[in-house]
Amino acid sequence: MYLIQTSKQKKRFLPNLHSFSLRSDILGKNITFRLSVNGLRTIEHNFGLDNYLLTTQSSKLSPKALEIKKLIQLAIKNKVEIKQ
Repeated sequence: MYLIQTSKQKKRFLPNLHSFSLRSDILGKNITFRLSVNGLRTIEHNFGLDNYLLTTQSSKLSPKALEIKKLIQLAIKNKVEIKQ
């Protein structure tokens, strides 16, 4: 006779998040994000934080990432106005 052992507790699958400090070249400072390793690879695949935030749809970004995206867009706008 075999005993079948079952777990009555629900399993929780949480993402493996780490704190990463990423450099924003346009803003000229480091920004700390909590990312999975896959998220970090995605940012590196898109040639850095600035390019990733500017090319990604706003609906797919976290509130903190949206705030940084707006700061980057504002900095780009101000640099263009200064050059003219």
